Amino acid sequence: MAAKFDGLTISIQRHASETGQLYGAIKARDISAELAAKKLEIEASQVMMGDSIRTIGDHSVKIALHPEVIVTLPVKIERQS
Repeated sequence: MAAKFDGLTISIQRHASETGQLYGAIKARDISAELAAKKLEIEASQVMMGDSIRTIGDHSVKIALHPEVIVTLPVKIERQS
């Protein structure tokens, strides 16, 4: 399963202010929904995020596939036009 995450990056578009602050936040369920759209069934509880993502830009989150297998997933947040 971890091999499916090699080279994978997800992009999420949200409305944001001119300063890059999101109108709302990206949470674990948003990450799991984007992965589900790519046919990777990950529960929101498997997404390890300290805080919600609140700014546009490049971020990373950890996905716990198993207690001993944790992968890092790059997440790009873009301003929705």
